Amino acid sequence: LRLLRLGQAGLDERAFQSALMEIFIGLRDLHTNYILPEVYASKFAFLPFRIDEFYEPGGVSPAPVAQSPKYVVSWVSPVNTVGTLKEGMNVTHWNGSPIELAVARNGDREAGSNADARRAQGVEALTLRWLGMSLPPDEDWVNLTYTDGIKTYDSRFDWEVIDLSDRAELLAGLTQAAGNAPTIGLDLKRLLLDRTRKLIFDPQAIQVEREVTA
Repeated sequence: LRLLRLGQAGLDERAFQSALMEIFIGLRDLHTNYILPEVYASKFAFLPFRIDEFYEPGGVSPAPVAQSPKYVVSWVSPVNTVGTLKEGMNVTHWNGSPIELAVARNGDREAGSNADARRAQGVEALTLRWLGMSLPPDEDWVNLTYTDGIKTYDSRFDWEVIDLSDRAELLAGLTQAAGNAPTIGLDLKRLLLDRTRKLIFDPQAIQVEREVTA
């Protein structure tokens, strides 16, 4: 931090925030975080789909050998306008690069405490990021290559940004939960991302929750 302070005059806003985040991410500690200023922290960047990782076993029983990971579209938001993108599609490339490389690059920018955690966060950060603890995407849109096993498609998806009006309510709920269980480490980023994912992919559930609590 002292070295950053000495050199901050030559950095623009994004470069400074990137450097500061790298310092905290390098600690790999759930309890030591840096949350960006409100202009970032109130926003979430997303693509209208979710990607998950899976493995298909290979080899001969009783000693199967794990194959390379594969990536599948596991959820498509109602706001998606690309008709060829459906759940179950296998994703092969991200902006022309193999999807595995995109996952690894994203994982290096997230704060997982070990390689597996960083990989999992790298998969999630492909399509959903809380800008309070992740930098905005480098690109304005993503060119996705995916296949149904018969035909391969290339489609462009623009990054979208939403500002959650109920963020204060979410943080209040986390504070209360922390008070009830002071010895449990809460992953603020994870909880906010889960809530945002529900807003994007299952808004009906949010409406039902509000009607029940009204």
